[in-house]
Amino acid sequence: MKKNTPVSIPKTLILFCLFIAHSGYTQKSLLGNQKANHKDQFIRCSTIENEKRLQAKNPKRSTSTEFENWLAPIIATQREKNLTSKTAIATYTIPVVIHVIHDGDAINTISSHTSENISDAQAISQITVLNQDFRKMSGTPGFGTTGYNRGVDCQIQFVLAKQDPYGVLTNGIDHVNLGKAEWSEEEIDAIVKPETQWDPTKYLNIWSVQFSSSTRLLGYAQFPSNSNLTGLNPIGGESLTDGVVINCNALGTNAVNDGSFQLYSNYSMGRTSTHEIGHFLGLRHIWGDGNGDEATNSPDCTASDYCSDTPQAGWEHYECGVFDTCPLDSGNDMTENYMDYTNDGCMNTFTAEQKLRMRAVMINSPRRKELASSTVSTPGFTKTLDGALKNILITVSGCGTSFTPSINFENKGTTNLQTATLTYTIDNLNPKTFDWNGSLPQNASGIMSLPAIISTSGIHQFSATITSINSSADLNSLNNNTSKSFIMPSLSQLSGDTTPKVTLTLQCDRDGSETTWTLKNSSGATLYSGGPYTDAVSSAQLNDPITQTFDLSNGDCYTFTIYDAFGDGINTNGGKGSYSLKDENNLIFASGGAFLFDESKSFSIGTLANAAFETSNAIYLYPNPTKGKLTIKLPTQFGLPNKYAICTSLGQIIAEKIISKEEDLSINTSSLSNGIYFIVITKGGEKKTMQFIKE
Repeated sequence: MKKNTPVSIPKTLILFCLFIAHSGYTQKSLLGNQKANHKDQFIRCSTIENEKRLQAKNPKRSTSTEFENWLAPIIATQREKNLTSKTAIATYTIPVVIHVIHDGDAINTISSHTSENISDAQAISQITVLNQDFRKMSGTPGFGTTGYNRGVDCQIQFVLAKQDPYGVLTNGIDHVNLGKAEWSEEEIDAIVKPETQWDPTKYLNIWSVQFSSSTRLLGYAQFPSNSNLTGLNPIGGESLTDGVVINCNALGTNAVNDGSFQLYSNYSMGRTSTHEIGHFLGLRHIWGDGNGDEATNSPDCTASDYCSDTPQAGWEHYECGVFDTCPLDSGNDMTENYMDYTNDGCMNTFTAEQKLRMRAVMINSPRRKELASSTVSTPGFTKTLDGALKNILITVSGCGTSFTPSINFENKGTTNLQTATLTYTIDNLNPKTFDWNGSLPQNASGIMSLPAIISTSGIHQFSATITSINSSADLNSLNNNTSKSFIMPSLSQLSGDTTPKVTLTLQCDRDGSETTWTLKNSSGATLYSGGPYTDAVSSAQLNDPITQTFDLSNGDCYTFTIYDAFGDGINTNGGKGSYSLKDENNLIFASGGAFLFDESKSFSIGTLANAAFETSNAIYLYPNPTKGKLTIKLPTQFGLPNKYAICTSLGQIIAEKIISKEEDLSINTSSLSNGIYFIVITKGGEKKTMQFIKE
C-alpha cells in the first residue's frame, strides 16, 4: 500500500516523458540528471527535472501538496457515493482532436510512410487502444490478465470529434503544416500549441509531432488544474498549453496497422498515449517519483502515488517481470500498470483507486469537467462552397527588412476548390488582394504563398480574409479570417569607419566542447568561426571568456550563429555561460546564452551619425540578462520616448507604459517568468525593438 507521503512536485506540471539517445554524457540531458534504461539507454520520462525547470520559471506555481489536499476529500466523497448510490456509475465520453504537425509532406500511405504527416488510419488506431485500455475491453491487450489482475473498467472512453471549432463536419484529425518537421518541447508549448489548439473545454487536444532528433521524446502531458476552485489560489497550467503531445512514431498500434505507418518496436501498442492521458487525468507514476536508484540498489519506499492499491515500488521499471523493491511493504511492484515505464507489451492495468482519482478529476477539474458534456462528438454541418483559413507562417528575412507570409488553407466544402481570392493587411492598413488557383478536393489543404513584404521593426499584425472562392461567395464565413502577430527585429546599425569592428565575448559553460559558432555575410560565406572549446574542470570554476574582433564592411548584413551540440545552450547546464556582440563604442547590440541547439542574430553595418531612432545602436538595455530592474539607455539628443511595450516571442503584449519622466526608463521585471522577451520603444512615428532575457 502506498504511503501518503507528500511529493514536492507542483500540481500542473507539463510532463515531459521522453527517451533521449545515448551519448558520451549518458546521464546528462536538457533537464538535468535523469535515469536511463540500462538496456537501450533511452530516458523515458523527465517528470521531476522538467517540473524543477517550470518551478524556476514561475516560483508561484502550486505544489503537489496543495493539489493532493484539494483532491483527497473529493476522492473520499466520490468513494462514499459509489458505495451508497443505487444508480449506475456514469461513463464519461471524451471528444478528441489529433493535430498532426508536419512541414508540408504528403499524408503517409501504404506505399510511402516515413514522414511525420501520419495517416488517418494511424491516428484512428490510437483511439482504439485508448478505449481498450480505459474500458478494460475483453479480448484485447487492455483486459489485464497478467500480474496482479487488478485492472478495472475506468468507465472513461474516447471518440474522435465530429465538429471543428466552427461547427463544420470533421473526422477529428487535423493535419497542420507549420513549416518545419522537428520541434523542441519549448517550441511546442510556445508555438505549436497556441497556434493549433482547439477549445480545451470541448476537446482533448493530442498533438502528433516529430521531436528534435537529438532529443528523442516519447511524449508529455499537462496535469489537471484546480486553479478556479474555492479556497486555493494556485497557478495552474495555462489553457493554451493544455493537452497531450505524442511522438509520431509512438502514436497508434501495430495491431490494426493497415501498412501506412511504422512505430518504434518497444512502443508500438499505443501505450504512450494511455500513460500520458493518465497524467492528463491526474495520475502519478506508481513509484511516486521518489529518489530510488536501481543502479545502486537504493529504493525509495516513502514516496506515494496516492493510490492505496498500487503496491509500494522503490523505483521505476523498464521491463516485465516480478520485482519486490520494497520488501517491508506488502506486494510485488505492479510492473503491468500503465503508469510504470515498462514496454508497451507489459502494460494492461488501471486500478480501482486510479479510476477513482481520474473520475474525481473529470468531475471537478477545470477543462476536464466540461469535456464529458461537450457536444462536438455529434456531426457538424457542411456547405457546398466553404474555404477555411487555418494558420499563418511568417518568415522574416535575415536582417529583418522584409517578411514572407504563407497561409495554410483548407477546402471544407463538398465542391472541388479551384480559385480563391484573399484580402490581406499589415496592421489593418492598405489592404491588398491575392489570387490563388489550383485544385483542392474536400478536406484537402494547401498553402497560399504570398510575395515578400517590406516592413519596419516592431510588432505587427498580419491579417487575411477569404473574399470569394470559385468566383462565388463563400457559404460559411465563420472560418474565413485569420491573423497573427509577429515581431520584426531592429537592424543593428554600427558606428562603422573604413573597417568597422565588432567584438565577440563568449563565456562557455562547463561543456565548452559542445560550443561552436560562425559569422556569415549576406551571401552566406563564413567569414569567421570558432570552437569547439575546452571543457572546464567544474561548473564552479569556468574557463576564461573568449574574445575575438571581426573586421567587417559597411553596407552588408551579417549573421552570427552559435551552436550547442547537446542542445541545452550555454547557460542552463554546467555553469552560466553567455555571449555578446559589441561595436567600437562597447555598446552591446546582441547577446544571449539561453537557447537549445542554435541561435542566430543578424545585424548590419552603417554610420551611427546618420542613424534614426529606429536603427540607432546607441539605444540599449542593461543589465541584459536581468534578474530584476531593466533600464532603457538612450542618448539625450533623442529625448524621452513616448512609451514602451513588453512582448513575448510570439508578439503578445504583456505590459505597456507611457513614458513621462526619466524614472519610467527603469522597468521592474520581477513579475515576469524567466525567458526571452522583446521590448518595443516608440518615439514619434518610429519604433525600436530589442530583446532581453529575464533570469
